[in-house]
Amino acid sequence: MSAEQSRKADSFRNSSGDHYDPLRALLDPAPSQKFTDPKVCNRAIEVTGIDDEQPQFVCGCGACEIEDGKAKDRVMWIVGSYRGTTMDGTVWQLAGVFDSEAAAVAACVDGDDFIGPCPLNQALPHNRMKWPGCRYPLAEAAA
Repeated sequence: MSAEQSRKADSFRNSSGDHYDPLRALLDPAPSQKFTDPKVCNRAIEVTGIDDEQPQFVCGCGACEIEDGKAKDRVMWIVGSYRGTTMDGTVWQLAGVFDSEAAAVAACVDGDDFIGPCPLNQALPHNRMKWPGCRYPLAEAAA
């Protein structure tokens, strides 16, 4: 096996499907891929240089989406089906979780299906509230 084949065998694909080499990211990170908050990635690797005023990190897992030194707001789209209402609130059934709004809309099968964004790695309020961004795409299309 050549050195290049060996290197590729030790790497993997990130969430965008691109080839990701954790060693190359560690040794030669692009400035836009560095970040200062180690909580951005649960496998953050410190790459602080001598001239850096504050600690610098890079993603160590290959799945984080970093843009200009900050984590992109990662959102998953929940698809559910409305089943009714009780004294305690709305009853719904989970129909899927998707990485894009378009995929969530495509999973809807009738006017009772809804989609809504849900941020990753962010605690949501425990009190009842209206779900920002929640909508019924097929019911909207029929109207």
